[in-house]
Amino acid sequence: MKCEASPLINLLDLKPSESDKGTYTAPGFHLVITGIGPENMKKTMYGFPAAARDDVYINIGVCGCADTSVKKGTAYAINEIRNSDGSRPQYPDMLAETGLPEAGCTTYGAPKLDIDCPTLLADMEAYEFYRTAVSRSDSSSVHVVKVVSDHMNLSGLTKNDISGYIQSNRDIIRKFINRISALSEKRTSLEYSAYYDKYRFTGSIRIELDKLNE
Repeated sequence: MKCEASPLINLLDLKPSESDKGTYTAPGFHLVITGIGPENMKKTMYGFPAAARDDVYINIGVCGCADTSVKKGTAYAINEIRNSDGSRPQYPDMLAETGLPEAGCTTYGAPKLDIDCPTLLADMEAYEFYRTAVSRSDSSSVHVVKVVSDHMNLSGLTKNDISGYIQSNRDIIRKFINRISALSEKRTSLEYSAYYDKYRFTGSIRIELDKLNE
């Protein structure tokens, strides 16, 4: 949604693309507003141009939270992604020191309006995003950040509220993006990268192995 993206557009000083509606760019960044729901996410992801294997994909958006004690505006790095249809769960490669707490998220095809959820968080895009992105890039370069906007009850939630929750996390999101980007650059410059690709080590393991060779 544009209200989710606006704080990020300002944060990264992005400019509208002249050729792609809903796309904003700057050197090193490419932000796409996908719309709501798995189908919109799938359509957007498959519409991406061919990408390099070291490109970093990050889905940032709001979510519902089953625990009413969690404050609205709390941001999480997602470490488990489930789909409400029972598809195999996905487990992003969690890299250390991103500055965000971790939680699981379940993706639904419609807004989740009750707290009967197998994970702490619920959204409508994360599963399709991750499933598609890992087919295009290294798994250690695909991440999901979710910000709590409600407690499975959308009553009274406004677009301004959503923008505000993202805006309140701008510093930690910027830190997260910088950290993931730095780790991706480190991963692609490793001396033994051919062996790491062959044996499919995750990015975090590759970096730890590289330290042993310093």
